[in-house]
Amino acid sequence: MGISGLLPVLRNVIERNHVRKYAGQKVAVDTYCWLHKGCYGCAMELCTGAPTDKYINYCVDRVKMLLSYGVTPVMIFDGANLPMKAMTEGGRKSSRDEFRLKGQQALRTDNRSLAMDCFQRAVDVTPQMANRLIKKLQDMNIECIVAPYEADAQLAFLNTSGYVAAVISEDSDIIAFGARAVLFKMDKEGYVEEYRQKLLGACSAIKLSGWEP
Repeated sequence: MGISGLLPVLRNVIERNHVRKYAGQKVAVDTYCWLHKGCYGCAMELCTGAPTDKYINYCVDRVKMLLSYGVTPVMIFDGANLPMKAMTEGGRKSSRDEFRLKGQQALRTDNRSLAMDCFQRAVDVTPQMANRLIKKLQDMNIECIVAPYEADAQLAFLNTSGYVAAVISEDSDIIAFGARAVLFKMDKEGYVEEYRQKLLGACSAIKLSGWEP
């Protein structure tokens, strides 16, 4: 997800850290990243229509972890699809539909391992799923914002404007949008890979000394 090869290029200016560093501050969360991860664990249920709250629990558990360290999450959701990406989205949907059919065929032959693999490739986050999570978060008094289109630009804006101290995401596009601090690869314990824009001048892979945003 994001710009291919960017994070390896920036490896020596990305530091291992912990979310407790941002205690007492707000951080924006790229919520669809969490939703997609949460869906992998219940792809079978989602693709066969069985009821499940697993993807919601996945996100809520991480929200609670942030709160336990004194970090205030601001949950950012994708809005409408970008019109210029209509063909790309159409291709992705066709691929998901194909894997869903393969998964259903695998289930009929009792090959649950293959079915799960196919369903994990077929599953998608729907607006209805996002809405269920928003309602749960609102019950917890967690701030939720729906971006006009994809969340990347909204996340970067909230960071550069000072509304949040950092962004939690897996999407390196946010760096290109000018975000000043991005926390990648957050685990369930709160450890992250922290990118800070002010360290770009020390990047060893490409010459960025003297660079200013």
